[in-house]
Amino acid sequence: MPRPSPGALRSALDEPLPFAVVATLGTTGTGTVDPLDHLADVCQEEGLWLHVDGAHGAAVAGTSRGHHLRNALGRADSLTVDPHKWLFQPYEIGCVLLRRPELLPGTFGVARHALDQGYLRPAHPAAPAREEVNLSAYGPQQSRGLRALKLWLSLKTFGAGAFRRAVEQGAALAEYAAGLVETHPELELVTPPSLATLTFRYRPRDASAPRDADAAQAHISRRVCADGGAVLLTTTVRGATVLRMCTINPTSTRADVAYVLDLVTRHGRDAWRDIRRP
Repeated sequence: MPRPSPGALRSALDEPLPFAVVATLGTTGTGTVDPLDHLADVCQEEGLWLHVDGAHGAAVAGTSRGHHLRNALGRADSLTVDPHKWLFQPYEIGCVLLRRPELLPGTFGVARHALDQGYLRPAHPAAPAREEVNLSAYGPQQSRGLRALKLWLSLKTFGAGAFRRAVEQGAALAEYAAGLVETHPELELVTPPSLATLTFRYRPRDASAPRDADAAQAHISRRVCADGGAVLLTTTVRGATVLRMCTINPTSTRADVAYVLDLVTRHGRDAWRDIRRP
């Protein structure tokens, strides 16, 4: 999907009743980052809500690599982050951050008090508000687990520096993998590394692309996953099936990356022979 330009966004605003823009900080397929500062400019000028989907990529803003993103994130009205992705937490833990957090209880708290169940109404409506946070006033879910405890304990145990180093390592591994792909005679880099994600294809340089080259990529993915050493899935870029590598595992090494690419090559040769047989 093409990245939205500010000009294209302004054209879309001619549609009736626009009220929000959703920008992406790290698409699932390729790790692409939208031009956040430019989109924030448009939203500010037009009075629109800017939401940034940083489910995966927002974690990079905590490192020197992502320092340039902080200004744009500070201009967003809301931001989503999934710590069970690039902050290495167990599933599930996700959060939404608001520049004006008082909007949440202003929305959900009023609706809760309007219900006609006595146990949901405060015992002393006129009493001054307490200091503690009532999470049931911050969303439609009234009962929930303490999901944030996982991340808090991890930060207390390992320190924020350990998370920064792990994120940096994942991004560096993706760049290393891209370098190996670009110099390999049987691999073709499709999208460059971005937020520890890159896509590529197996295609011998001395062979014309067969009609079933997409099927070959799917075959490679199945075989690599079946070997049990890595999860290498496929996605679609500009209508073609590609292999997607995401190097966020903090225990992964350069040797692991090279091993996976060797698997791709070996299984790719087998797939290529099969699809070229008469």
